Amino acid sequence: EQYNAVYSVNNNNGYTIFKDGTKVKSKANRLLVFRNELEHTGIAQSDTSVRVVINFTFQKKGDCLGVK
Repeated sequence: EQYNAVYSVNNNNGYTIFKDGTKVKSKANRLLVFRNELEHTGIAQSDTSVRVVINFTFQKKGDCLGVK
């Protein structure tokens, strides 16, 4: 099982949107974790000069999640 994570560094009006229409706002210090097979994309901000996010990919190993 693989997972993705999006860590939002700063506040802005950008967001991550999933294929089903679910939107998750970019909020400083928010970590969004979801299964790798969920289609998604990032939407750029218009209220700040930058949208800073850090993306991770995890793989489940036993009962733990490990960074790949």
